[in-house]
This record gives sequence, C-alpha cells and structure tokens, in this order.
Amino acid sequence: MNIKYDLFVGTYTQNTLSRGIYRCGLNRDGKLARLSEISHNDNPSFLCLSKENDVLYAASENLEYASVTAYDIKSSKAEKLTEFKFAGSLLCHISITELHNNILGACYQSGDVFSIILDGNKTVLSRHVHKLDGKTSHPHYISSDKSGRFAISVDLGLDTIFIYQIKDGRLTFNKFFNKVVLKDGEGPRHLVFHPFLDTVYVVTEISNKVYAFQFNDNSGNMKIIDNKKCLPNGFKGLSFASELVISQDGRYLYVSNRGANTITLFQVSEQGKLEKIGYHSCFGDWPRHIYLTHDGKFMIISNQKSGKIVVVPIDKESGEILNPVEKVKVPSPTCVCEIVRN
Repeated sequence: MNIKYDLFVGTYTQNTLSRGIYRCGLNRDGKLARLSEISHNDNPSFLCLSKENDVLYAASENLEYASVTAYDIKSSKAEKLTEFKFAGSLLCHISITELHNNILGACYQSGDVFSIILDGNKTVLSRHVHKLDGKTSHPHYISSDKSGRFAISVDLGLDTIFIYQIKDGRLTFNKFFNKVVLKDGEGPRHLVFHPFLDTVYVVTEISNKVYAFQFNDNSGNMKIIDNKKCLPNGFKGLSFASELVISQDGRYLYVSNRGANTITLFQVSEQGKLEKIGYHSCFGDWPRHIYLTHDGKFMIISNQKSGKIVVVPIDKESGEILNPVEKVKVPSPTCVCEIVRN
C-alpha cells in the first residue's frame, strides 16, 4: 500500500475491545489500513505530536491520576520514552504550544489545566484550578494561540473561556483580559483558530452552537462577533456538539454532532462570520472527533459508538462532504492525528 498519510488513532480501552493506539496508513485514494498497534490500556483518548513529528504524546483519561505518555515514532515500531504522571482526574485534552517546548492539558473531572515544561531531562509542572462561585469546573480543551503568547482553555462546566499568558512555559492569568463568560448551560467544549484571520471559533456541547470571536493577539482579548446553531430548527432529540475543524484555506468550518450523527458545514466570510450551508451524515454513530488531512483532501471521522473510522473526500471548492471511500473498524475511536512531513 502506497502510504501518503500517516495517522494515529486514540481510543477508549476500558470496557471496549481496544488495545490502545492504532497506527494507520491512508493512500491517495482514501483507502485506509491498520498498520500496527501501540499497547496502551489506560484510555489514550487524546493524542498530539511534537513539533518535529518524532514523538507521539498520549493522554490517559482516567479518574485516579493524570498521565501523559511519550512514544518515539521515528521507526515503524513505536517505543515508550517516558511517562509524566501527577495529580488530576479525567485528562481529556493535550496540545503542544506554538513557541515553547511544553505540553498543555485539561483535566475534566479535577477541574484544572496544566503546562508540562520539557527541558532536557528536567520537567516542570505548572497547574491552575478553574473556579467560579457556585459552579463546578470541567475544562475540556486548552491550546496556545498562533503567536504562542497565550493559552486558551475552554471550560464546559463553568461556561467560560479562560485566557492565560505563557511565560517561560508556565501558565499565568492574563493581566489584560482573562476570561469570557457565556450563558449558563452553554457548555463550551473545543475551539479552533482561523488560519489567516484574527478569529477563533468555539463550539458548545450543550447549546449546540458555534461562537466566532475576534481575537487580539497583543492583549488576548476576545470579542463575540457571531454565533450560529449547529442543528436544524425544530430538531428533536438529544445531541451534543463535539469537535470543529476549519479548512486549510479558511473558507469552511465543520462541526460534528453526537446524537444527530451529522456534520454541519458553515461557510466563513472574509470577516470571519458564519453562514450555515447544510448537514451531512457522519456515516456512523457518535462522531466524537473529526480531522482534516493536512492537504484538506479527506476528512477522517471517529465514530465512537459504531467503532469505525470513516474516510470521506472533501470537495475543496464547495466544501461539501462526499460519499465515504473507506470504513475501518477501530474499537471506540476518540481522535486522530497525522504526521505531516515536508
């Protein structure tokens, strides 16, 4: 098989048939093959790659502690390098910062976010606990902005987006502007930055909306400029928005809807505002995660409950999702990341 896209798939292992992390190859025609497995029996539900694409980091989502495991992936057989283990519960998201050599993470149950500073053989942990009176913190996402000066955490429980400054790899509250509070019960979950505009998009799990914010990378200030519903008017039933991705050219935004089992397609204006174009099937059950390949040619849908990875081509001109070209069984898939080589 002539591999063009080198992918890793994270999963839930508890009470499933999954053995851990799956390495997959995708060819130019969208045909997907499972190549190897990385044994990891501790819910490696979210993955990210080092800037050099030679180390894979896996977050273990469990109640007892927080853990990030590093694997050397320079060869076809991944080797465990080290594990960072510390207090925390239900670590559900990790990312690599743009400028600093450190890992950001969000612990959903314990309500804290952290930065692991990687400095040779030494590691330094910087933690912050989210608090607002009368509500329980459940951060679900954290990443740095494009400048690398700020970290933005999305807290589903507090209906709040927190903005931190990153100083020497550590998280400190932004003295200029430190939070955006949404309406009670919105449940903000994940975000994505526009590739060119000073715009950031946040998806809400409970109210099923996408918010567009103007982002100031000098102060970290976020100002709402638009919001749109992810579901059709009159939709009946339970559905929870999960992930959002933006096309390489910044023209189209996609949101996955668990329950409705659809992908919502938005067109992005030159000002960063959204116009809903329509809905597409996720071709499975419970699309927890969606990923666009580095060239924007394919979308990879992780359908958690139906236990399949679905590959669909994208019409780059219209943004439309086309019929699937591949469906591969992966037990309880939760995310996909890609090694991008120049």
